[in-house]
Amino acid sequence: MKFSGKVLLSLLLLLGTVASATAQSPRQVLVVYNAANSESTALAKYYQSRRGVPSTNMFSVSWSADDNADTCTLAQYQNQIATPIFNKIRQLTGIDYIVLCRNLPLKIRETTGSVDSALAGNSTVMRNNPYFAQRVPFSAAATGMYLVTRLDGWSWQDARALVDRAVAARMAGPILLDQDPSKNGEYSYYLFNYYMDRAFSALSANYLITLDKSAAFVKSSQPLKAYVSWGSNDAAYAWTTYNQLRFTPGAIAETAVSTSASNLRFPGGGQSQIAELIRNGVSGVKGYVSEPQIAATAQAHILLINYTSGRNLAESFYSASKFLGWKDVIVGDPLCRFALLQLSREKSSQE
Repeated sequence: MKFSGKVLLSLLLLLGTVASATAQSPRQVLVVYNAANSESTALAKYYQSRRGVPSTNMFSVSWSADDNADTCTLAQYQNQIATPIFNKIRQLTGIDYIVLCRNLPLKIRETTGSVDSALAGNSTVMRNNPYFAQRVPFSAAATGMYLVTRLDGWSWQDARALVDRAVAARMAGPILLDQDPSKNGEYSYYLFNYYMDRAFSALSANYLITLDKSAAFVKSSQPLKAYVSWGSNDAAYAWTTYNQLRFTPGAIAETAVSTSASNLRFPGGGQSQIAELIRNGVSGVKGYVSEPQIAATAQAHILLINYTSGRNLAESFYSASKFLGWKDVIVGDPLCRFALLQLSREKSSQE
């Protein structure tokens, strides 16, 4: 059945009203920052002011003031990060999200996993994600987990810009899915291309979306609202092309790169880094602190269907990811979302 632009607009406005009633609230967010670092404290307060997070939901931990300390031991993770955070959550009601502000540790030395994913599953042992493939609003009470994201990047300005972009999120710009055909015959790598195929099939009728199946590593002439590629694992990868990508406020990205978040705070790294995309305007992106295997990457079709349907950034990335207690890092404001009112206007304008 094909609806006219006006009918489609009315239907989506109704859906937007329903979605607003179930939208996630700043009262569900615990903001964690480093009390030993004035910039981390300032970033937390900036996020609080832009999002209206209650003062009771602001929580500091004490971590080394040395900005190079992005790796902690397992004992430090348990004693200085996890235990204090979960003790604080038990004092509050309805916390679903944890936002980690820059200058907190990223990696756990003994497990080679991420602090973020360990907090999400409340375990340093990999386990299945109970929210995987869900399309409903997230609930920590129902799933026994939390959605953990961080405000981070190569500079404090990059971290703060994530907040501004999230608040200004709008449904604008094309989606670019860039496959690498050389991966289709390799091990389970073909799955990442397959997820892009499914995303294109699901969204092409209603969105400006390109699925590039050529051997080239491509870019967009316009700022993007979503981007998925093999990054530096693409056989034709070119750093100049990757670095020229630009994004609209609210845009998200995923790259199948095993160490894409290994240099989240410091420029460098042998593979393409998500911090480059953050600097170039992305609002939400998933990366990995060490080899996660292809099954751990975000499944593009779930990620993009949920995000364009009005689920927020954290819900979209976690619903598309199979594991907790693993190598994953999701950067961005968890509450960032495209309102369905914005979505309906874009759809009707294409009629």
